[in-house]
Amino acid sequence: LPTLFAQQGVAVSLSVGLMADLGQYWQSQLIAECYAALPGLQLTLLPGCAGDMRIDRDDALCDDDLFFPLLDDASHLAVSARHPFAQQVREAISAEQSLTPADVPAQEWLACHASASYQRIMGVLSQHPRELTLKGTTDNHKQ
Repeated sequence: LPTLFAQQGVAVSLSVGLMADLGQYWQSQLIAECYAALPGLQLTLLPGCAGDMRIDRDDALCDDDLFFPLLDDASHLAVSARHPFAQQVREAISAEQSLTPADVPAQEWLACHASASYQRIMGVLSQHPRELTLKGTTDNHKQ
């Protein structure tokens, strides 16, 4: 398809609606891949349900959306090498195993609640018996 457009000298215009909490990494990746596939592309990034196509979570569909999963992004947990949980993390990595929310001990957490992703992870964690103590917050819209 990119070759066909290039041969015909057609400028392709594409508008993409993006979810509000899509990280800068994924936005940069999307832009780079679009321009690599279609040099001369006129790409417009829009918020929310607008655009020729959208990139969003499967639980945030708009009225006329058809859903095609592009990726399954795992959550990441970062701990200090001195943290009591670090040894369990090292063992899981060595065994090439994943950790589940049930594997994570009750700890104090730093949460980023300025996005829908925070609400999703809190929903998952609330299904497991533990007490979460939030020690601080960040505003990911300023990062």
